[in-house]
Amino acid sequence: MKKIILYFFILMIAGIVPASSQDAHYSQWLNTPLALNPAMTGVFNGKFRFSNDFRSQWSGITKAYTDIHVSADLPVGRSLLRNGQFFGVGFMLSQNRSGSDFFRQTIIQGSLSYTTPIDDGDNFISVGFQGGLNQNSVNMSGSTWGSQWNGDDFDAGAGYGENVSLEQFSFVDLSAGVFWHYVPDQYNFVYAGLAASHIGGENTSFFINEVYNIHRRYTVNVGSDISTSDEHQTWFSPKALFMIQGSQKEIAGGFAIKNKVRFKSQYTNYQKELMFSLGAYYRFADALIVSARFEYNNLSVGLSYDYTLSSLRKNANAGSAYEITIAILNPLKRGEIRRNYNKMPKFF
Repeated sequence: MKKIILYFFILMIAGIVPASSQDAHYSQWLNTPLALNPAMTGVFNGKFRFSNDFRSQWSGITKAYTDIHVSADLPVGRSLLRNGQFFGVGFMLSQNRSGSDFFRQTIIQGSLSYTTPIDDGDNFISVGFQGGLNQNSVNMSGSTWGSQWNGDDFDAGAGYGENVSLEQFSFVDLSAGVFWHYVPDQYNFVYAGLAASHIGGENTSFFINEVYNIHRRYTVNVGSDISTSDEHQTWFSPKALFMIQGSQKEIAGGFAIKNKVRFKSQYTNYQKELMFSLGAYYRFADALIVSARFEYNNLSVGLSYDYTLSSLRKNANAGSAYEITIAILNPLKRGEIRRNYNKMPKFF
């Protein structure tokens, strides 16, 4: 196991040489786990997880950025392997659009992880690998260029005069990660992860004779859920994210307060639970993020709003960003939890 972990660390830092381009980012980053760290694949307390995220950013700049993210993952071999070991498999599809569909990026990735306890069963470590195809495309006919301006308006018939060699191309993309979580009981957990994306540093230039390598992205995320009472009605949930990609850095952190409300059946003693959380986060030198999340049975819905604090709001009339997430989790039944529960965090 130590050799496997060492191999993944070497794989992640294998290309610290410079490279170029930037990725989409999310304010509800835990709800896009496969985009965050492939080692988080299958790491949740359930049988199957589906996540969907829609983000609209800076709509004041002619629909500057929109992003749609869909992922599904599940743990495999939990009943076959011993001592809480298991594999995770997952699939991710996302599409990023900018400039009223002028530029579009489509990402299709598959991921595989392996999780094992590293002590008596409270500490777990996972390693993960992800690979697939990225496709970049530009819609030249839907764009406008300075050479088309005739002094009064844009003349589309004038042509754009840009010698773009490729309007669409694809490349293989690879990522790897390591993830640790500590779960002393089913009410509390702590976690930390490290991941590297774009390990191959692929050329993303639209010109055949030019090289524009995508920057490798390094991601660190940490957080916890801490129960604040013996009744386990309220949780304090701090978390932080650090990403670096070339010369660009993103640092975000904050916390949420999560509360559980119970509804007792009118005819039986069975109780249903509704989880509600409200959080505030700060993305350094960029935005204040306010988020809310509702969890009921196997469904979770999250809403967040980014209030831009940087000069971009004033200079470009950019507005802010909002994000909507929907997740479906097929949970373990009560009897299965007693038999198979291996202290997994409830990432939902």
